[in-house]
Amino acid sequence: MSDSKRRLVTEIFGDRAGLALFLFSLAFFSLFWRVGVFVNDTYTVANAFVGVADGHLYVDELRYGPADGATPGMNVVDGRLYGRNYGQMALALPILWALELSALVAAPRLVVVGLWSLTVLGACVVAGRVAGRPAVGDVVGSVAAVGLFAANLPFATPLDPKWFPLMALQLASMLAAALAGVVTYRLLARVADRRAGLAAGALLTVATPVGFWASLPKRHATMALVVVVVLYTFYRSRECAESDPRRALGFRAAAYATIGLSTWVQPAEALTLFVALAPVDLLTARRTDWRTLGVVAAAFALSLLPFLATNAAVTGNPLSPPRLWPRFTGEQALAVEPTSGTGSESVGSEVGGNETVDAETAGGEDVSGNGGDASNTDLVASVGVLLVSALDRAALFGEFLGRGLRASVEPVRLYRIFVRSGYLAGVAGDDGGEAVNMALVESAPVLGALVGMVPLAVRRVRRSVGKRSNRGAVGDRLFGFLTALQSPTRATDLLAVTSFSTFSLIYLHRLPLHAMVTVRYLVPLVPILVYAVVRLESVRDALGEWSALGWSYVGTVAVGGQLLLLALLLDGVQLGEAIQLHALVHLAAATALALWVLFAARRDETHPRVGAALVGVACGSTTVFLLLSGWEYFGYAGEFALPAIRVLSRALPLF
Repeated sequence: MSDSKRRLVTEIFGDRAGLALFLFSLAFFSLFWRVGVFVNDTYTVANAFVGVADGHLYVDELRYGPADGATPGMNVVDGRLYGRNYGQMALALPILWALELSALVAAPRLVVVGLWSLTVLGACVVAGRVAGRPAVGDVVGSVAAVGLFAANLPFATPLDPKWFPLMALQLASMLAAALAGVVTYRLLARVADRRAGLAAGALLTVATPVGFWASLPKRHATMALVVVVVLYTFYRSRECAESDPRRALGFRAAAYATIGLSTWVQPAEALTLFVALAPVDLLTARRTDWRTLGVVAAAFALSLLPFLATNAAVTGNPLSPPRLWPRFTGEQALAVEPTSGTGSESVGSEVGGNETVDAETAGGEDVSGNGGDASNTDLVASVGVLLVSALDRAALFGEFLGRGLRASVEPVRLYRIFVRSGYLAGVAGDDGGEAVNMALVESAPVLGALVGMVPLAVRRVRRSVGKRSNRGAVGDRLFGFLTALQSPTRATDLLAVTSFSTFSLIYLHRLPLHAMVTVRYLVPLVPILVYAVVRLESVRDALGEWSALGWSYVGTVAVGGQLLLLALLLDGVQLGEAIQLHALVHLAAATALALWVLFAARRDETHPRVGAALVGVACGSTTVFLLLSGWEYFGYAGEFALPAIRVLSRALPLF
């Protein structure tokens, strides 16, 4: 490998293992990639992206969805239609250009199949070099790539270029999800060890809801990447604070810049991360002088420019995000009537109908569509408008945090969100009468390891409270706590806990909710939970047992998956029943893992091979769900990108 390639791999992926993880993740996501629409508000983002690709922010062509354009998230300002999540579109724009260029030299479907086959080849080749067996990797990769390409070729059908914008959005989401796994690997390789980090990165992509949403053009995978990048850059800023202060400052500024750029995707979620990062950063920093504050502030301000410029260009108010622009209902008069590319065709819509309201939408005031009125006033009036807008946004954010705090002390609500969803009449009624949603632990049973730590954490807190009568002891513990925060690992732990708390608070009061499937509003927090799982010493010991972990995972996918599929076929279940069967299987795996963690924490002998087997079963059962949900459960979400998967799916007619 040349020096330039080695430097590129090091900067982005960390090492060859990170590159292999990235390529394998992309190959895995492609197995259930459907070119179509899963959630109704995707029509809005995709149609807006068509406009962005043409060089403007407004929607002038309704290529996807209903002809009237009245889809969830569509806004109207000054008689023109606008979408949201413009940051996602910016990420997808280079991919769209690449797709359009590739279509000039080959059929689009063959391009997709060829790129996937090359991804498999690259993953095997790199993995062979990581394992010290390059010849084996080359042979296996070559045979697999040629075989998979040949298997898809007979079933290849034409792919209309009109889907390129939607495909670009999907590919951008897949890239973000794969990179989230890579950054998780890089973070935990430093916090723990390389093996634990690699296992954690793989776990995030194949055994959590991040994999479910990877091929869907929603913001969740992108925000998951943002969350883990903030954790990683924060950790690095503490790790090299003494040895290389300039590099540490760069990482510190990068953490804030990442949050600033994410406002272009979802400003409310970005704000929760900023509210978590700023105090933890100041509390745990070894030094914070005016020069440091200036660099960090400059990086953060520059990263906000795309978000502020987009808002100002549309409404004249840089602090007015798209989720507070006036909603388009189909009844407002338009200055420019968009053309309709496909009429009222619908590739598919999610069970339960329309997209639910996000944190920034509910309770927000409408923004007048007067565009540039503020620019016609004097400077004082303009500043006044901005200050009022800032105060309004802060009040709205505080309102959601307050609602979240009240919801956080409701045990039943928390149980339904995090542990067991089941059939909820109020939720299922909006999902076509089906119980198609799972709680967080149900959708990622490996998180059961954290449930096992809850009794121990409660016991430790009670002991700590019982000792507070001794003022000297309290002072010693406080001093010890502040001293511990000088450790990069402990400081990152605190940031993880704080970020999880602030992020979840803006959504708790709205959950459980229909059209969530895997509590998708909390999917960006999954990297934090995976980080917490691998931080457990017993779990790290178990992840070191590669043989038990690998065989239990493969056995669960290959054998357990077939048994589950057979049960579904014999019982003739409906969609909701199938998903709830997965949920019960996942709960059983999570319970077993939780009991093992609890036992291991109270004993000197942790039995890591038992833990490895339980982790493998938990991860394998989730992979089975990801594959079956992609292949069979949500068939309305569009045509498969890979022709051979389409044939396989038709051979399994469950619904």
